[in-house]
Amino acid sequence: MNQAELAQLMELARRRPLSEAERARLNALLEANPQAWPDRDDDMGLARLLATLPDAPLASNFTSRVMAAIEREEAATSGGRVRNWQPRRWFLRLAGAAAVAAVTATGWWQYRSWQRAEFAASLAAVSEVAAVPSVELLKDFEAIQSYAKVPPGIDVEGDLSLLAALQ
Repeated sequence: MNQAELAQLMELARRRPLSEAERARLNALLEANPQAWPDRDDDMGLARLLATLPDAPLASNFTSRVMAAIEREEAATSGGRVRNWQPRRWFLRLAGAAAVAAVTATGWWQYRSWQRAEFAASLAAVSEVAAVPSVELLKDFEAIQSYAKVPPGIDVEGDLSLLAALQ
């Protein structure tokens, strides 16, 4: 247990300054086994110097450089295959286009059937309104037809002026 704890405390000392309790425990473990960390003073001094260094600034195109490196590594590990053609993407696009075409065709077919039904309903309504006149109306058909014929010699303009004067 002491060796694992000593290794953990040594790693922590290399990474960051230790707290008082951690430093006391590390000193106690090193007194029991001084040969466990022979270059302790050098490592501690190096850790202090590294802690004083400022953080390195990141380049403005850091993300694009990382992504380019990832793509290069993937191209190297894939054996040089060209990965531009991806069947899964093309299949998804084709399936989406087929779904849009099916929905459009179904909507157009339903609209045409609704239009035909409306046309049939309007024809039925017109046929009821414009049905053949009843027999009573047809009895006087010849007399009404004879009134409708205007002889060619009659002055229609005179009749219209007389009608206008009477009103």
